Parts: sequence; structure tokens; C-alpha cells
Amino acid sequence: MEAILHLRHLCRQNGCCRGGQCSENIKKQAMKTDIATFRDEVYSVVEAIPMGKVVTYGDIALLVGRPHHARLVGRIMGEAPAIRRLPCHRVVNSRGCTVPNWHEQRRMLEAEGVSFKTDGCVDMRACRWNFMAEG
Repeated sequence: MEAILHLRHLCRQNGCCRGGQCSENIKKQAMKTDIATFRDEVYSVVEAIPMGKVVTYGDIALLVGRPHHARLVGRIMGEAPAIRRLPCHRVVNSRGCTVPNWHEQRRMLEAEGVSFKTDGCVDMRACRWNFMAEG
């Protein structure tokens, strides 16, 4: 909804609307702004994940107010700059599975005390960050 309001504001400001249609450039500009904000919010959540706990891509999407954007969270996590030193290893999928072909992720989680089930997935009952319980 915020992106739509921002788009409408840009359209009014630039006088680009013709017959209710906005120019493609303005739409792209609004989307880039929205993606940049979303990325910063995702990184803020990841920075807050406590050691020894994990969250899912869906949890992050929910926390930033975009509950249907878990896949976008995954894409953003895959592009996270190393210089930010984010604890990306603490993010898993909804089943608790780690990132394919990132074998260090499991070792890093185990070093923090995260337990795994026999199927190789994180024990989500024991290790999922209960962010709603923290005040």
C-alpha cells in the first residue's frame, strides 16, 4: 500500500498521469525506492537475530510488514554484501533446511548451539527465534 501511495505522489508531483495511466519510468522509480527500503528492513531484522536462534524467510517478511514476500527476502539474502557482516547463516527455509551447497552454514549454526534433526533440518521447535515473546 505504501508503494502505491508513493507512486501516486510521484505521479501527481511530476504530472505524468494521462487518463489514469502512469509512465513506466515513474513506476520503475517507485519500485526501486520500495525495494531499497525493503532491503534495509530485511537487513535490520537479520542483524537482530540472536546467536543460537534461526528465523525463516517468511518470518523476516512478516516482521517487515510484507508477509507474502518470503521469496524476495531469499533473493535479498543471496545478494547481501559481505561487508555488512550479517548473520545470514541464521536464516533457513520454513522447514528448517539450510541453503543448498552452503555447507558452512550448518557448521556455523552448530557452533552457536543450534540443534538439527535426523533429516538434516534445524530443530525449529528448539531453535526458532520467538521474536514475539521478546519485549
